[in-house]
Amino acid sequence: MSSLRITLLYGSYREGRMGIRAVKHLQKELEGQGHKVTFVDAMAYGFPILQKRYVDYEEGSAPKALEELHDLLLKGTDAFVVVSGEYNGTMQPGLMNLMDHFYTEFFHKPVGLVTYSMGALGGARVSMHLLTTLCVFGMSPIPTIFGIGTLQNKLDEDGKSLDEGLTKKSAQFIKELTWYGEAFKAAHEKS
Repeated sequence: MSSLRITLLYGSYREGRMGIRAVKHLQKELEGQGHKVTFVDAMAYGFPILQKRYVDYEEGSAPKALEELHDLLLKGTDAFVVVSGEYNGTMQPGLMNLMDHFYTEFFHKPVGLVTYSMGALGGARVSMHLLTTLCVFGMSPIPTIFGIGTLQNKLDEDGKSLDEGLTKKSAQFIKELTWYGEAFKAAHEKS
């Protein structure tokens, strides 16, 4: 098994964000399997509501943060993991805004979906919206969607699993993401 460069995308701006637990959990588990993980937090970037995409800037004139993120997404990522809670049946606006600043950077790369909620459904409704949106960005979602219901009872504040079933689901999700990531990486290296 090769080491993959995996970028975790997360877009909650809410006070007391619970999804950060899922991010921490996945980052630890992926790194534990030898992958290089970069966490991209939309709130930390704080991009304004989309006015100008990266591609709309003259070469060399994009803001530094936008340029660095462009390079990471395009050249420094073999696979993505998108972590999103459900906001009125759709994805987090911060995540959508972050992604809207880019486009071709996401092409031909696998993506794993991790959805969550405080209730039992685990973000099931947002997963359908994410599938459509991520395909428009040219990404290839892996078949398994890792939904985490009642997140507050399944992961502690440091991302440690409190539930054996979640631990098993997490391992299966990572195994599948790794398989797709390695396959896409090999295809990119070949072409």
